[in-house]
Amino acid sequence: MHSDFEPIIFNAPRDAKEIVLHFIHDPHYGNECFDYKRWERIVKELQQPLHYAVMIGDLMENVSEGTKGDILYQVVPPELQRDWVVEQMQKIGTEKIIGVVPGNHERRSKKCGWFPLRDACLLADPSGKLEERYRQHFCLIDLGVGVRLRSSSTGKAQNRYIIFAVHKAKEMKNFSSADYVDGCDVFAFGHDHDPKSHPRARIRYDTTRKTISVHKTRVVNCGSNLIYGGYAVDEGYRPNALVEYKVHLSGTEKETWVEER
Repeated sequence: MHSDFEPIIFNAPRDAKEIVLHFIHDPHYGNECFDYKRWERIVKELQQPLHYAVMIGDLMENVSEGTKGDILYQVVPPELQRDWVVEQMQKIGTEKIIGVVPGNHERRSKKCGWFPLRDACLLADPSGKLEERYRQHFCLIDLGVGVRLRSSSTGKAQNRYIIFAVHKAKEMKNFSSADYVDGCDVFAFGHDHDPKSHPRARIRYDTTRKTISVHKTRVVNCGSNLIYGGYAVDEGYRPNALVEYKVHLSGTEKETWVEER
């Protein structure tokens, strides 16, 4: 298993004018409230050229005896949930999945030595290339896109973006977990099923150029893929909006923007 502190280096095509990142988390397949129609639309979008996925946990419901949730409402057992994840990875295209991190629902199985998302990576891509992009707690992706038009180098350098993905994080008015990742361009998390896009900024000093600038970080949480009902109602949780945030990365200059659906 690769260390969380080993970055994932990924290069999109050099002729790409832009690429689109989808952050996949909290679909909770196996839950009775799983939204099949919405999920099929997400997979179809990911099959488009230059669309890429970062999977950051709770793809499976994975309820077992003694864990949070209702095992009697689980529509398929955990092993078949893992097999479904394998099928979805192959439908999307394993070469388009640039990072995988488990959530608390997958980590429930660590007591018995089972890491279902890592298994899914190995089963979906027996070559092992997808498993090389699996991290157990968080992943940092060094992502190259297109070529920098203003580059002074003869080889034309790619625009490079730092993507940080973790399942659970804090996002408050005066503090965000994104604050502890230096130089991050996109910080993505999930877990709380509360979708949000909240760009953050911090002051950065460049010791080489001797300049001070304001660095922008896109902070996104894409909520869940669950229709309101079942366990959420029983526990008195409020309904959450089903919203997607797709992050666009420019291939001609260092720029990001967020599309909401």
